[in-house]
Amino acid sequence: SISFGKTLVSKGGVFELGFFSLGSTTKHYLGIWYKNIHTDRVVWVANHTTLLS
Repeated sequence: SISFGKTLVSKGGVFELGFFSLGSTTKHYLGIWYKNIHTDRVVWVANHTTLLS
C-alpha cells in the first residue's frame, strides 16, 4: 500500500507515483511525475476533478 509522503519508483527510476497536494490545501491528488526533475512537473493525475481528503 502507499500513503501520503511515500512514493513508488518505476523500475528504471524515471517516474515516481505518489500523493501530493497543492498549496496549503488538505486535499490530495494521486499522480505520476519525473523522479529526477527538481521542478513540480506532474505528468499524470488520477483524480484531477475529485480530490481526496
